[in-house]
Amino acid sequence: MISFLIAGAWVALVLSLPISATRAGQTLQSWAGVLFLLALATPLFMGLVGAMGGAVPAPQAAGGGIGDLLGTVLGS
Repeated sequence: MISFLIAGAWVALVLSLPISATRAGQTLQSWAGVLFLLALATPLFMGLVGAMGGAVPAPQAAGGGIGDLLGTVLGS
């Protein structure tokens, strides 16, 4: 889930760059920020619940699917 949120944030940010002066570009940049904050808030929330004695397993940023595809495309 974390990797999908980060990937979505990057896609929204990259798509917003050519049209950043328009209202649509600003909206995409806002959504990119929201998705990135959600990606950071998920493990933070899980860590706090775990520290309070809850039995919530830590989230894993597992690769696979679109994450591998984006890594291959952006890495080359």
